[in-house]
Amino acid sequence: MALISSEEERLSLMVGQILDVTRMEEGRMVMEPVRCYVDEIIHTAVETHYPILNKNQNRLEIRIESSLPAVHADPGRIAQVVVNLISNAVRFTTDGVIVISAKKEHASILICVSDTGAGIAADRLPYIFERYGKKRKSGGGQDTGTGLGLYICKHIVEQHGGEIRIESEEGHGTSVFFTLPLYKA
Repeated sequence: MALISSEEERLSLMVGQILDVTRMEEGRMVMEPVRCYVDEIIHTAVETHYPILNKNQNRLEIRIESSLPAVHADPGRIAQVVVNLISNAVRFTTDGVIVISAKKEHASILICVSDTGAGIAADRLPYIFERYGKKRKSGGGQDTGTGLGLYICKHIVEQHGGEIRIESEEGHGTSVFFTLPLYKA
């Protein structure tokens, strides 16, 4: 049952990604920003998806600065970014550590998902947020991604007025950082 549930979740995410790209390209991807809190978004995303996503015996750590101010964001779309980044971290990390962190930095909140996994080759980094990037086998021996996840994440973050970047070293893990602007009353 767990395997069936996991595969259903994976297929649902893949179909959602394909539909999102279509909406993006047609200018129909709707963002409904409201006053919300990053810690709530992260905890909800983790509680909902991490047990299903983590097939590789990883340890998850959440490090959220206390009393973070509100952001102006679409909670569903930001949860989608967090779930996608966790999913990537899980796919490329086995028996490792995945850390989700958030802290206030200037006029925004900086969120980071990092892992101790396989990392990304330096020559691939400039193309990592492009649609259908070159595929590479994950630590588990199979790559079940669509090549659209980071492309969609970049679009969502930028539509919120934030920035996204990646740091990685092959064999030493990856960290994806993104920002969201603070809520202005």
